[in-house]
Amino acid sequence: MPPSAAGRKPKYDITISDGTATLGLMVSGNALSAIRQLPRGPGVERKLAKQKDWSGGRGLERFGADTSRFYDSGAVWSMVPGQALNGPLMRPSRTPYRQHRLFWPWANSTIAAYTGYQWQALTGSQRFIGADLTISGGEWGAALPFTMRRATVIVRKVGTPASALQVAICNDNTNQPGTVIQSVTLAVASVTDWLAVTFEAAFGSDITVGSGTRNWIRVGDNGGTGDASNHWEVLGAHDSALAFFKSSDGTTWDTSGTFTLYWRIYPEPTTKQRRVFFFEYKRALYAAVAVPGAGGSAAVYRNGDRGVATGAQDTTHLTDSTKAWGDNEWQGAVALFTSGGLRGEARAIVSNTSTQLNFGSDSLPSAPTTGASGSEYVILGSDEWSAVSTVTLNDNPTDVAVLNDTVYLTGGDGANITRFREFNNAGTWTVQEADDGANKAALIEAFQEGNKTYLYRVNNDTVQFSRAPSVAWGTNLTFETAAPVGDTNAIATGLTVYDDAVHISKEDSIYVVKNAIATKVPVPIDTARDLVNGTVLRGWNTQLYFNFLDGFERMYGRTIDDIGPNRDQGMPPTRRGTVADFQAVLQYGFIAWNGGEASSYLSAILATPSPGGSWHELFRMPSANLTIQSLAYQSIPILPNRLWFQGGHDVAYLTMPNTAQNPLNDSDMRYTWEGYLTTAWIDLDTIELDHFWDELRLFTRHLSSGTPPALVEVDYQTDAASDASAWTRFTSAYNTSPVQMLAVGNTSVTGRRLRLRLRLLPGSTTTPVVINELELRANQLNEVLYDYVLDVRWGDRMMLWHGGEARAASEQAGAILAQLNAWKGNAAPLTLRTRHPLIDNVRGHLDPVALTPASWDPDEQALAGSLTFRET
Repeated sequence: MPPSAAGRKPKYDITISDGTATLGLMVSGNALSAIRQLPRGPGVERKLAKQKDWSGGRGLERFGADTSRFYDSGAVWSMVPGQALNGPLMRPSRTPYRQHRLFWPWANSTIAAYTGYQWQALTGSQRFIGADLTISGGEWGAALPFTMRRATVIVRKVGTPASALQVAICNDNTNQPGTVIQSVTLAVASVTDWLAVTFEAAFGSDITVGSGTRNWIRVGDNGGTGDASNHWEVLGAHDSALAFFKSSDGTTWDTSGTFTLYWRIYPEPTTKQRRVFFFEYKRALYAAVAVPGAGGSAAVYRNGDRGVATGAQDTTHLTDSTKAWGDNEWQGAVALFTSGGLRGEARAIVSNTSTQLNFGSDSLPSAPTTGASGSEYVILGSDEWSAVSTVTLNDNPTDVAVLNDTVYLTGGDGANITRFREFNNAGTWTVQEADDGANKAALIEAFQEGNKTYLYRVNNDTVQFSRAPSVAWGTNLTFETAAPVGDTNAIATGLTVYDDAVHISKEDSIYVVKNAIATKVPVPIDTARDLVNGTVLRGWNTQLYFNFLDGFERMYGRTIDDIGPNRDQGMPPTRRGTVADFQAVLQYGFIAWNGGEASSYLSAILATPSPGGSWHELFRMPSANLTIQSLAYQSIPILPNRLWFQGGHDVAYLTMPNTAQNPLNDSDMRYTWEGYLTTAWIDLDTIELDHFWDELRLFTRHLSSGTPPALVEVDYQTDAASDASAWTRFTSAYNTSPVQMLAVGNTSVTGRRLRLRLRLLPGSTTTPVVINELELRANQLNEVLYDYVLDVRWGDRMMLWHGGEARAASEQAGAILAQLNAWKGNAAPLTLRTRHPLIDNVRGHLDPVALTPASWDPDEQALAGSLTFRET
């Protein structure tokens, strides 16, 4: 019976049982010290979680499985091993169908290069901030007066402001903001996070600004109750040349200080967003644009300008007497020569008149030439788009290809293909356009086969493909006999050249064209046919990529694997979508992640440095229902490269490094005002244990507490149930490089797991915040187990506590020793009972028995020893 059996005198000091057999033992020596409880391992253990690489990409739930990965990010360039820094700056462009005026970071043309970022609190004497909508540094080209309906400002909240934020358009009152014309408020509850918000204020009706007078945008705390801990902040430029219009009541204004608001104004968007087909032609970037909704006609737009030199020329200027440019319209852009002896020469444009580009002191090796062999040029690096007015499309574009210096644009099976070209016509730059006879197509692609080039087409009314050899301008393409692409039950969605062969995707399959026959590739997507499947079909790094439902697939030979951002933890619930476009640039691949126009999802641009898909989010649309449907990478001499995209109702671009590797090696790179990176959940591989989260050390570059500051602000969550759980801010920001340590929270943060969100806030567009390493230190509260060291004795016919002696065969010394060794040998789970109430009912295993023979003769055997019983 157990030694602690209630109501009966025990036989033994100790019993050990496997549930079937029970052994009884008596303690040896001093009964008070014969049973010892010893802790196995520390109760509190110092732990460290370290991360110094984020190149593995997003989507990791639990830290430790791959320390090069993280959970989520936004506007962060984390693709280079060993560093994470602010993502590329986005700049909206101005097209004839989307005019705007703006005062924006890193402006070009006539706008001074305002590069500073400063967050201005709307409190006290600066409760309201005013900015001149007709400031001399405003966007060129949009003539005044200007009809606007919406205004964008960049805001964030600190703590919980007591009242709404107000954005107002005001008239002028003696060169300062006057009477409010219209206003819109942003409710406190609508901003649920600390992250910056690009707030679009939609006014009730059109507002005409700049009609013979100045107009102002005014942003302020509508209730006037903001304090140091709870207030709104707005983003602007820190520049001593700019007047800081501030007011405590929105009426009386003070101009002391060095801050000016970043803003953008524009008309009411069209009811439906425009699909854009980017293409490059003779080195210039073009866009074929679909018309939203009913009415109107599709159009082709050219970025920058182009032409041929005419008139008197010299080595520091280019003259084109056919132009009527605005003064300094191209200032800050680049002129690239594309023909003749100057071909490949590029010069920054210092200034321009209506007909002449000025290169300043950067002389050309020779003067441009004129006439039939004159110097052709393109103007790159501009935000200006103009319609190629002589080109008329027959329907909304469905595809575009360039063949033999001719651009072909399709409008589907019901519209004739449009072709156009631009060329030097005996010294005059000329645009020609025509229908390509009655030829029609849904999809087209140019492909060189041997010494000939062909235009392949797919018609979905018959689901057939055919090809036509290239021809001189003025001759219609002659397509060969069409051949089927599988059956007619599924339409074609994509057409591309990969691995020296034409590939055609359908909503349920992929085909490769060999010997004029379309052969089905054994790709198992037919069971989930969808019109989105294969709409993005591209080759990259010897592999073929295509979209499938919400995934992105890679095909190599006959092997298919999913590499999309929907893998692992996927995209958060507010950022679901599909791949709408893919643009490969050597070692980087960029996707347009489209949330859809009629959804509540946020669209984004993601990049991967790996063919296997390690995704990093570079840019996110500011609100839901704004699509990103197309991408184009533009290489520009002298200036930063650009990743163009259709974003909502706009055409915009992200600045890209010219080095195409590490942005930090490119002094011309420009960075956005805020990025964030969220770590995976950190539990130190022991999610069942509590932790005291102690301190976070950041190893960084470019942090500063100056004016404007460059900071890393940190938030944390513990044991949160979802992404929607509230974040808690660190009480202080990181402002010192290369290393700084701050306590986590209020120095008493505990929990089984924790994750961090690092918000990167640079002080300038030219110098990003860089994180090289983070170290999170914690005290781990271990679940301590014990070892029980038992000094015992056993023998034949031992005297027991109830006055008798051990007589059964199983109670004799040899039998007890054999049972102990058997339990140790098979790792039997055992229960330890003792007469001491504090050490009783312990589950565990035995270590090998250490013993000393006390007596050994045929009549009486006695042993003494030390047993170690390990708690489990």
